[in-house]
Amino acid sequence: MMRVLVVDDVVAVASLHGRFIGAHPQCELVGTVGSGPHAVAAIAELAPDLVLLDVHLPGFSGLDALRAVRADAHLVQPEVIALTAARDID
Repeated sequence: MMRVLVVDDVVAVASLHGRFIGAHPQCELVGTVGSGPHAVAAIAELAPDLVLLDVHLPGFSGLDALRAVRADAHLVQPEVIALTAARDID
């Protein structure tokens, strides 16, 4: 069973991702959080196998959350899929 954490500050988007995860028989949704700091804390607490990580988050970005997790050798290192709905090229 793949344990999945969803990180997105838009509740409707997080809910949609969670429903997709829940519909897959080999996946278990272990949590949903909506900020960079909460993402780091949830990864430390829940040790998910996979994180669906929004790039633009309050607190600090999803990329900064990923950097913090990768820098902590004590954490289980999940696979990460970075997601964004941003359309700006910069």
